[in-house]
Amino acid sequence: METEKGGPFVLFNGMVEGIFDELSFPNKIVMRWRFKSWPPAHYSVVTVQLIDKHDHTVMRLTQTGIPDSDFDRTKAGWRQYYWVPIKDTFGFGARVGSL
Repeated sequence: METEKGGPFVLFNGMVEGIFDELSFPNKIVMRWRFKSWPPAHYSVVTVQLIDKHDHTVMRLTQTGIPDSDFDRTKAGWRQYYWVPIKDTFGFGARVGSL
């Protein structure tokens, strides 16, 4: 994984791949993101924003361009592999919004 603009990444043994388009540390990451099973040139756009509040940080994730046929699987994957483990690890984060 090359954490620089234009750097590629691969997750979950190649099931997810993408390219970092913007790395504005510590507040924002934008990446082209795709499942291996999607058509070769099809990428969604994932934006992760960290918003510092007085006594907590809000993490906001948006993803656009998901093929309709993979929307439910993508949403379930974010919950299973990211949001639930974060909540289990830190003991908070119970408010998990919709994708």
